Amino acid sequence: MDGETKKAARRYSEPVRHLRRLARWKNNDAVKLAWLGEEQTDQIDGLDLTGVTELKRHGNGSVELKFVDKVRVLDLLGQLLDRRDDRELGRLLDELGTAESGDGQ
Repeated sequence: MDGETKKAARRYSEPVRHLRRLARWKNNDAVKLAWLGEEQTDQIDGLDLTGVTELKRHGNGSVELKFVDKVRVLDLLGQLLDRRDDRELGRLLDELGTAESGDGQ
């Protein structure tokens, strides 16, 4: 594989890697963040907030969280993987099925 081909493969694999992470992301830590008090802010660095797009704390104590659209993420990921390798798309779907059933993560 020449240098240009390697660069192209890296440019392709980075977005796929990030989309895979978003597709498998769970919002547990985002919910924890919403309930952290001011004295617990040291815990924020340990939270996985990959899929959080917006967080608002309102003066009345309510919290509003917005997340990435997983359907759109899966659609984009499917498009990328479909162009590249059907086996890779199948592996992703297997991973997601395992993660959803609780066997994977």
